[in-house]
Amino acid sequence: MLEKCLALDPDFAPAHGLLGMAHLLQRYENISEDRDRSLESARLHLERSLEVDPHDAATRAFMAEFLLCAKDFDLALVHARKSVELNPAQADGYSMLAWHAGATGQHERALEYARQSMQIDQFHPYAGWNAGEIYRMTGDYQRAIDTFRSMAHLSPSVHAQIAACFAGLDRLDEARQEMRKYLDSARVQMYRVPSARDDWYRLWEETVPYRHQEDTDRLFEHFFEFGLRLYI
Repeated sequence: MLEKCLALDPDFAPAHGLLGMAHLLQRYENISEDRDRSLESARLHLERSLEVDPHDAATRAFMAEFLLCAKDFDLALVHARKSVELNPAQADGYSMLAWHAGATGQHERALEYARQSMQIDQFHPYAGWNAGEIYRMTGDYQRAIDTFRSMAHLSPSVHAQIAACFAGLDRLDEARQEMRKYLDSARVQMYRVPSARDDWYRLWEETVPYRHQEDTDRLFEHFFEFGLRLYI
């Protein structure tokens, strides 16, 4: 539908911005045939959107997310700050500031930005997803679960993150139920389902990027040891 919008108006900035996010989500959920191509398509559409309308706060936040996925943490911070500057009443920019702070090891700052994003819109799927991950990262598992579940429509990978939280609370039956939802979706939607521990590690290393390798290892320890190992 976004491509149809652009066929009618190739310079319609909101469609470019949202199409860029759609390509990022394809990559995030591992449902694209070529993950690198999805990342490149996201870049092209987000850049075009900002060329047409550099004052769109949401697209600035989307660009920050793209740059985090590309591990350009410094430039991601520039766009996240610009998003908040353009519209401080919108949750997206604070959500990206939270993700950036968490990805670079600034946990207290990440928690503050996550709180700000949720205060603006506690039902915002973008803010809820990122805030939930910050709470999981800092060990506040129940709050992470509640925040993830505030999202109206849960993407498949959110079930994996919820499973890790339940396992962190030693509620393994509930962890298994959530992991089953994730893997059932994965088998239907993913272009290629990872079959070994190292393959899952590479997928999640790209999906939730961190500046420091030890943070990636900690994420995967939570995800794999508390959740995925129940099924692999």
